[in-house]
Amino acid sequence: MTSLATSKLQLQFNGHTSKVTDIKICNINDTPILYTASRDKTVKGWEFVKDQTGETVAKACRRYTGHGGFVNAFEVSRDGEYLVSVGEDKMIRRWSKLTSGEGEIKNTSGKKVNCVLVNKKGRDYIITGEKGGAISIWNSQLELKKTLQRTDNKTAGVTAIKAVPNKDETFLCAYEDGSVVAWNVDTEKMENIMKGHDTIINAMTVSPDGSLCATSGRDKIVLLWDLKGQNNKCQISIDEPVHCLEFALSAYWLAAGTDNGIVVWDILEKDIIVEIPNAEENKGACTSICWADSFTLIAGYADGSIRKYAFNVE
Repeated sequence: MTSLATSKLQLQFNGHTSKVTDIKICNINDTPILYTASRDKTVKGWEFVKDQTGETVAKACRRYTGHGGFVNAFEVSRDGEYLVSVGEDKMIRRWSKLTSGEGEIKNTSGKKVNCVLVNKKGRDYIITGEKGGAISIWNSQLELKKTLQRTDNKTAGVTAIKAVPNKDETFLCAYEDGSVVAWNVDTEKMENIMKGHDTIINAMTVSPDGSLCATSGRDKIVLLWDLKGQNNKCQISIDEPVHCLEFALSAYWLAAGTDNGIVVWDILEKDIIVEIPNAEENKGACTSICWADSFTLIAGYADGSIRKYAFNVE
């Protein structure tokens, strides 16, 4: 297929000493802060500022340390008041947005924690997913309120958790057995199970309007799910593993990070918008991505580097 856009590298820097596992951008007091997590056991915050030459650079403004193993994921509360991180050390840590240091700690049930979601419905709920299959629901002070587990496969580990926009009571969990389960936080029950992958699901994302879910597995395919009809809409076959997925903030663009770079699709037209191969100096896959705006993508890589790309639609 012919690419429909061009990309320009706007910024690159070495953010971590190991694989970037999660990346998000948030507005804190009207200032965009880029947060990144890594296997180097840290979460960092970055501001984009001008240097003496007028060039935009990334300046470290926050650093959170204390995890005893890889940081697998993090989430920032919707009011920006705190950040929650989870990792291989089986711990959940809650950090104030204004502090860098050791956060509040809560033990899990003894399993590694793979993913976290801050879901707001009246007040914040922190939802974590474990290697052993348990889903724990905490309040914003990290007091455990409920533990949920699938009835059909209790041992399948949770690999990703996502909220469904415009449907606060529902969240989605991806599992190691290739299933996606829709849970209701109010009834604490499974609403639906969607099965399509034959292997572990590596990544999951939900479109901003809440109509579509995209998943990728070790089977080297991306599946698109119609969340309204709760069925498989279509699939995209890829010749390499997909490590991360993220829908654009507007339009039906879907970005995927792979071993060899980044691919952005137009889901409606079923066309490739742009492909961004890894730079020659890059030593690893694209492992995490987020959209800064409708035409700007920020990516983290296995070698700890971070790159910011701008797209121009032709």
